[in-house]
Parts: sequence; C-alpha cells; structure tokens
Amino acid sequence: MNLLELDAEGELDVQELLDGYADELRANLEALPGFGEMKIASLMTVLDKRFGIKAARGVRFDMPTMGDIDSPEKLAEYQDKKKAWKQKRGA
Repeated sequence: MNLLELDAEGELDVQELLDGYADELRANLEALPGFGEMKIASLMTVLDKRFGIKAARGVRFDMPTMGDIDSPEKLAEYQDKKKAWKQKRGA
C-alpha cells in the first residue's frame, strides 16, 4: 500500500502501511530535532500499545514510558519511577 491508497471505506490502513517499516520509522524519528532514545521509545510504545502498530514493537526503554499510562494510578507510578530513574542517572 502506498501513502495515497485508501481501503474500501476510503480510509488509510495505518497498521498495514507501517508493518515492516520499523527501521525506517525509527530512522525518521531519530532525524527529528530533539528526539533522543527516550522520546523515541515513548512514542514507539504509544504506537504499539495504543494503536497496535507492529512496526513499533520491540523498542523498549529501561523504564516505563508515557505509552504505559492508562489511568491516574499508572501516571503516579510512572512519575515516581521516572524521578527515581533520573536520580539514579544523576540528572
């Protein structure tokens, strides 16, 4: 499927479009100003967990990311873990 092809309902099938393009997706994200490992891992986690984009699977960071948040409790847990992770790194 190319970017201009639509499915029978006239919509783009993003899942099908991105499947098999993990390296290209990552390379494009790395080319964005200000996108480092943490932002890339966070965005890839959101694409995988929230939208089921297979091309984003397998990219994980050593701490929870925004893609792991699905409730106020998970947000608080994420914030606590991120704070501890930053302290460990000396940031």
